[in-house]
Amino acid sequence: MRALLGTRASVWALAGPDKLSPKARQLLQDDGTDVVVSVASGAEIAAKSCPRQLSDTKRTVADYAGELPGLLTTEFAAIRGHSLQKSSKVARRNLFDCMPPFDCTLGTQSALEKLALISCDPTMRQFGVEVIC
Repeated sequence: MRALLGTRASVWALAGPDKLSPKARQLLQDDGTDVVVSVASGAEIAAKSCPRQLSDTKRTVADYAGELPGLLTTEFAAIRGHSLQKSSKVARRNLFDCMPPFDCTLGTQSALEKLALISCDPTMRQFGVEVIC
């Protein structure tokens, strides 16, 4: 299975894995799972490093670059193609006008790359992807 680790899920995986569901923890520990993280998650973690926005981010921001490679198989950037696809989908469907841009990027990347998304945000299902909470 290939799975994109959502932003909050990546924070939990690094700083408090017990906050992840048993299914999500099992996927992350399974050698057969290709775990992918978007550079958009790193940007979101840095942007939301205020404790009121994302818990445990002070440690995670400091350790993100050092710890994350041991957790995942692949890291990919929010490449131009994903951004253009995201923009056209938003304009065509008007489904995600009120979604934060980081969520829109992760949902689009998950859909385009045919990745399950490890996230507890139910709105991500609107992208037509498998969401694992």
